[in-house]
Amino acid sequence: MATWITEDWLRQKVVSYRAADDVSCDAFMKGVRFTNATKKSKISPEASEYMKSLGNIWVEMTTAAPSPGPYLVLGGQLFRVYRLNDDTQGASVTGILPSNDWQYDDLNLGGETLQTIGVAVPSRLRQPASEKAPFAGLRVVVKDKFAIQGIRKFVPTMSLTEQQLRQQGASNSCVNVVLSLLGLRS
Repeated sequence: MATWITEDWLRQKVVSYRAADDVSCDAFMKGVRFTNATKKSKISPEASEYMKSLGNIWVEMTTAAPSPGPYLVLGGQLFRVYRLNDDTQGASVTGILPSNDWQYDDLNLGGETLQTIGVAVPSRLRQPASEKAPFAGLRVVVKDKFAIQGIRKFVPTMSLTEQQLRQQGASNSCVNVVLSLLGLRS
């Protein structure tokens, strides 16, 4: 017996994604990957027409289950996408992106004006809030006086050498607590 992806179910998903997230947009509907699919999963003709009305070009069914949200598909691989916001308040010295093994890299991206830097924000759909991670989906800024693994620390003075600025150790314990509450670290 087939498991049908219906127009109603799909419309509810699109509405909930639009309401919950500012990274995901209709442009990501060009390609849709349905996860946790089985060989018996089918898309109803009405759901197919609805997706086409949103600009859909291709659909893929997969048993893989990455976290929800928008991705870039390049060479058959999924890459997370981020929204770029300007830090108009000057709160950040640098924007960061997660790399791997709980390390972070400097984004090194300017904003729309000379006085701002670009800050990458993740999709709110990736990590839903739960009892173990009540703040999942929220976005936080960590002040540069706290150690974040792989990121330069600018306090107490900006005149420190690059070698002194580079953090080789683990993130500060309070940063680890925030990461746990966000569901980003166990």
